[in-house]
Amino acid sequence: MAPKKPEILDTYGWIALESGQEEAALEAIRQAATLAPHLGSLQYHLAVALDRNGKREVARKTLQRLIKSGRKFPELDEARALLERLKEGG
Repeated sequence: MAPKKPEILDTYGWIALESGQEEAALEAIRQAATLAPHLGSLQYHLAVALDRNGKREVARKTLQRLIKSGRKFPELDEARALLERLKEGG
């Protein structure tokens, strides 16, 4: 795996997440999001991975920062929906 390519790390992490490997997914996606903090999709994926790992408060804060930033990205509606769900406690 190319550790300095955020897109590759994110793709690997997303596949791991969808395969039920939540911890490995979080590690890869966190690295990707750290390498490319300007990419909204990666920040959204990080929030999803955090949520699936039971780190809901961190996921909520990540989404709040992302949405407040005003960045446009394909999953913006999904990010807003996840934020609302997390605010409601679920």
